Amino acid sequence: MSALDHLTKSDTLQIPGISYHYFDARTDIHTSVDPACIKKTSDALEFRLTSQDLSLSVPGLTLLFEGSAVGNVVTWNLDTTFTNLWSGLVQIQRAHGQIVTTVDSITPIVELGCDNIMRDFEATLSTVGANNTVTIETSAGTATVAEITIVGALAGRRRIAPTFALEIVADHWETAGCGTQFQLTDSTANFTATITNPQPGFVFDSSTFLWHAPPHADISSDVTQTIRWNFGPEAAMKLSVTVSHGGPLGQAFKTANLSFAVLTQEEAAMWSVLCLLRNQLTPSRVTAAVVGVGKGITGGGKRIIDPLWDPTPDELRTGVAGRTRGFSLHEMHQIGATAQKIGKAAASVTTHIEKLIARRESELKTREQL
Repeated sequence: MSALDHLTKSDTLQIPGISYHYFDARTDIHTSVDPACIKKTSDALEFRLTSQDLSLSVPGLTLLFEGSAVGNVVTWNLDTTFTNLWSGLVQIQRAHGQIVTTVDSITPIVELGCDNIMRDFEATLSTVGANNTVTIETSAGTATVAEITIVGALAGRRRIAPTFALEIVADHWETAGCGTQFQLTDSTANFTATITNPQPGFVFDSSTFLWHAPPHADISSDVTQTIRWNFGPEAAMKLSVTVSHGGPLGQAFKTANLSFAVLTQEEAAMWSVLCLLRNQLTPSRVTAAVVGVGKGITGGGKRIIDPLWDPTPDELRTGVAGRTRGFSLHEMHQIGATAQKIGKAAASVTTHIEKLIARRESELKTREQL
């Protein structure tokens, strides 16, 4: 972005000091004021100075300067009329004038602003020319703030904390076939803290990783992006990592958590048996049907009908769930095919369960003998 863009998007002008020549009917002095933070409307070329900012003896003034740019030169114009502003018996009527500055880009500075909030300062501005003057008209005459000089004011905006997404990814999972994922005891897996979707416009050039796991878990490193975990007899595991990710403009932090089960071979086999039963009882092919018609299941907010119980034309036409005719030959074949699937599943489940029972009984006998 250009220096003017940085200035426009800024919300603060951090001014190291302002010097000026002030004179009215009774006073003629050269003075300066201490550093100040001037609030600015973000995404606009405008800012406000108050009596306090300028240490003026005329209280209650708020002067709105609106800028127009030609190249890197910005002319800040002021013309404000006051309807009910008094200083003692003197009425403040109008303030007008202008300040001309140049604006230039600088190497970004990240520091606390006057309000103790971190800001990115990316532009600087200084007055140029000799016609930087504000005239204040009152019922008692005029006061003039002339030869206004500002050098090295910084334009900054409140920091937008860099963001990113974080997840923990395993290099492999065991599965029983029903969508469940787990790890096996006496096995090893690698877990990686994966960073995605970094905040656009931010450069991330450094990252640190702090892993958290049960103290008895065998984790080879607690500062790297990928860890290796040798699983023992644990059952329910929780793994978390906190990542600090950042660059020249600051750091962002994110924590990701992952919970999973560590199963024995026998427990995994039992899950496989249960999944086998579940798969046989779940429709192998589904069709959408009219809500409330026929038997079925509801998934994703839609009524799903097993082809075995697909509504008849009469049901679809009348919206009545009860049958109005006999079974077709096709439906009879569907029922027969489903029965055969159930029979095959039952035989397979019986074989698996008998093996698991035999193994468990053998283990119990061995323990009793000991």
